[in-house]
Amino acid sequence: MSAQMAVSPPKSKLDNPLVRVISTWIWWLVGAAVTVAVLIFLTGNRFSNYSVILSEHRHLVVYIEMVSVGLLPLLYTIVCKDDLRRYGMQRQGWLKGLVLSLVYVLFMYGVGYLLTGQIMNDSRNPVIVAVPWNIFYGLLSIFAWGPLEVFFVVWLIDNTDAIFGSRDKIFSWGLVITVFIFGLTHILTTDMFNAVYTSFIFLILGLIFKKTRNSYGSMLAWTLINGQVWFMAQMLFI
Repeated sequence: MSAQMAVSPPKSKLDNPLVRVISTWIWWLVGAAVTVAVLIFLTGNRFSNYSVILSEHRHLVVYIEMVSVGLLPLLYTIVCKDDLRRYGMQRQGWLKGLVLSLVYVLFMYGVGYLLTGQIMNDSRNPVIVAVPWNIFYGLLSIFAWGPLEVFFVVWLIDNTDAIFGSRDKIFSWGLVITVFIFGLTHILTTDMFNAVYTSFIFLILGLIFKKTRNSYGSMLAWTLINGQVWFMAQMLFI
């Protein structure tokens, strides 16, 4: 069954792709702010001391990622009973997607080594969390900044494609618009270089998803090349 056939006509506002896409991008910002406020309250810090979370409770940042990125797409998917094949979660195309993704990972590793002499280069001090919470937060971080983030992008690509009727195109409006906005969000969270770098990576991973209609390879690839995953995963070994 094709991806197009797997999509049912909208039955309610929750099935409306325009409502989905706009609300999800708004929630990315609102959800992050709400989560930050809750974390500040729970850790006993004033709003002016948000930097304390980043310096002393960096493992808690995973909750910001999970709420702002994963919560709304997952809720829409579960409540509306979306066919997961829309988002590349199927057997079809898994091998081709995996091969293409791993080739891309090797390419990125090679570029990183040629430029810095290391596959991953991160000068930040590692996050130290007591056992067994280091295992919990380490694995949670790998999931959040790996597969969940790719699901967020793939979900938006498909739903944005539904708005423009471009789901069957590989280089589609959904791909271009989603990657562009996703890149812009990284200007707010990091800097311009990382925004361009992340946009390029997700353009390739998005093309792999569109070509194979499978997202497992892209999820694995982003997990392996995302510096944040490597940084947070250190908790597992400290």
